[in-house]
Amino acid sequence: ISNDYGSTFTLAGDANPVSAAAFAPDGATLLFGYQSLYTLNLSNGEMTLIQAPSIAEADAVAYIAVNPMTNEIAFATINKDIYLSQENRLSWEQIAEQGVGRSG
Repeated sequence: ISNDYGSTFTLAGDANPVSAAAFAPDGATLLFGYQSLYTLNLSNGEMTLIQAPSIAEADAVAYIAVNPMTNEIAFATINKDIYLSQENRLSWEQIAEQGVGRSG
């Protein structure tokens, strides 16, 4: 993370590697992940694991988005599986598997 427009950077947490990242709509939280999802509070540096669906070892998070109206999280994997958080991240719905939408 850089606080001086990219002149210097500091390591943000110890999750390694990272394949996708997105800022929450409030700009105070960074969401990121590889085979697990995390949040990083940018004001105090606290990193939290998000309880999300397991991702296969040969797969990884490719894209993360946060709905600014509801704070729901959606993430897509390299294998084109797409998940949407429900009930304030207490549960998740898989809405696509290998790029094909699932009826639910």
